[in-house]
Amino acid sequence: MVSGAGINLYVKKGESVIQIKANGFPQDDTVRIEKILAADALSKL
Repeated sequence: MVSGAGINLYVKKGESVIQIKANGFPQDDTVRIEKILAADALSKL
């Protein structure tokens, strides 16, 4: 069983959409991690 906060993030650029799911992060780091993942995903679209 994984403990910690879960992230369910959708990143859209134009017609492309990426869904990112991740679990096990400390609650305090969730927003920071979401921003990092979104920026990285956008750079690859």
